[in-house]
Amino acid sequence: MMAALLLLAAAARSAFGAVRGRTSQHLQISFTIHQHALRRLDFRVDDRCPSGRVWRVHDFNFPPIRITRSKFDARFKSLDGRASAEVKGRVFDHRVTGTLRDRTLIAQEGDYCNGTASFTIRR
Repeated sequence: MMAALLLLAAAARSAFGAVRGRTSQHLQISFTIHQHALRRLDFRVDDRCPSGRVWRVHDFNFPPIRITRSKFDARFKSLDGRASAEVKGRVFDHRVTGTLRDRTLIAQEGDYCNGTASFTIRR
C-alpha cells in the first residue's frame, strides 16, 4: 500500500505541467515539469552591480533540468563565459519551491552583477 502511494506521488510530480508565478523580487518565472524534468525555464532577476546600480536580466533557453527524488539542482554557464546561473529547488505535490542565482557581465557597467531570488509556486 505504501509503495503504491509513493508511486502515485511520484507520478503526480512528473506530470505537474505548466507553471507560472512570481519570484521574491516580484518578477516572472515560468517552466513546465514533464518526464521527471523541469523544462522551458524562463525567469527574470534583478542583478545588483558593485556600483550599486540594478539591472533586470532575462534568463531563458535552459536545457531540461533533471528532477531526482523531488529535487533539482543545476548550474549553467554561457558559451562566452559572460553569464552563469544556478537553479535549485524541490517539487511537492501541489507546489514547487526554489532559488535562482544569476551572475552576468553587464557591458555598460564593465563588471559582473549578481542576483538571487527565491520562489514558491502553488498549483
